[in-house]
Amino acid sequence: MVYLFVAKFVLVYIHTVCISIAAIRTTKALRVGFLKSLLRQNIAFFDSDEAGSPSVKVTTSANLVNQGISEKLSLTISGISTIVTAFVIAFAVQWKLTLITISVFPVIVVVTAICIGIDAKQEGRILSIHSKAGNLAEEAFSSIATVHAFWLHPVMITRHEKLLADAERQGMKKSANWAVMFSIEFFCVFAGYGLAFWRGTRMYASGEIESPGKVVT
Repeated sequence: MVYLFVAKFVLVYIHTVCISIAAIRTTKALRVGFLKSLLRQNIAFFDSDEAGSPSVKVTTSANLVNQGISEKLSLTISGISTIVTAFVIAFAVQWKLTLITISVFPVIVVVTAICIGIDAKQEGRILSIHSKAGNLAEEAFSSIATVHAFWLHPVMITRHEKLLADAERQGMKKSANWAVMFSIEFFCVFAGYGLAFWRGTRMYASGEIESPGKVVT
């Protein structure tokens, strides 16, 4: 166990450093490419509502890409490896009990895929609202003398607060989505434990399983 811990410590450290460097370099290239493409746009593009706030877009999108490469990609690879290894070990130890308890796996996959798809759409709407709010703030600060001369800051603040309130409402909708996903996931996990111990105990009592350790495995 000590050797396993030392090996894991060294490998995880190397992996974290390398994946973080790769994510930083990718994010840097993305931001440079975004800026080059932005500077080639016509002036009419910046006056349109679709343009949004370039600073918000490049910051938020680059941070999402950075997290996706450095954190989410690592968790995805680790999760897939764990699932494959677990199935190989489980089928090698007791294939019949594995086939019985595997019934909870498709439910988890389907529910997670649906909820993540819904969350991605909600996150896109929130990002669009934040972009509009950032664009409004940039316009106010860039023409602060005009805003102050005509005493327009209460109007700008009200518009900005309205956009933030819309983003908050969209964010609150995510809570129900996450609640459904995690409640079903954990229910399936604990139900799988209950099914495995109940059926495994009966199989052990009938002599089909040699040791209780196989049930736990």
